[in-house]
Amino acid sequence: GLSGKVLITDPEGIRESADAVMNAIQSGDWNALEDMVLGNPDLIPATGEEGSAERIIYYAYQESLRWTCKEEFQIQGSYVTQRISLTCLDIRRLTSAVAETLAESALSEDRTQLLRSATEQVLVTYVPIVEQEITLFFLREKGQWKLVPNTALQTLLSGFTVL
Repeated sequence: GLSGKVLITDPEGIRESADAVMNAIQSGDWNALEDMVLGNPDLIPATGEEGSAERIIYYAYQESLRWTCKEEFQIQGSYVTQRISLTCLDIRRLTSAVAETLAESALSEDRTQLLRSATEQVLVTYVPIVEQEITLFFLREKGQWKLVPNTALQTLLSGFTVL
């Protein structure tokens, strides 16, 4: 401590913090998530308008999230990393299936309605699930673990469409 560096010797509460972050994402509690992220950034993902295909897909992604915090964590300087194994909707495969469904349908309908219908149809018949691993970085601030906003968080919030 004399060097001015903070040494972490006991990362107690890291798994609980990671679970709280994942619960906030799954439930769409963006205010709670913002409070858990270092710097309190605005994190509301772009999900499109009410009833849009984008919103339907994102809500399906949120509902599909299942995760387990790995037993091990790593201390990297003043950060603690928590590895999370999760399963979730594979948005890339889903949107490919929606595109195939659209290619097979008549284009006489309103394009927005057609996209929404195709998305709902695919979600009823085909729900591709993918297993992912992600590493979240946490930093202790005022006695609380705060998630470091980085590409891992962006990837998670985007449904793994931004890698």
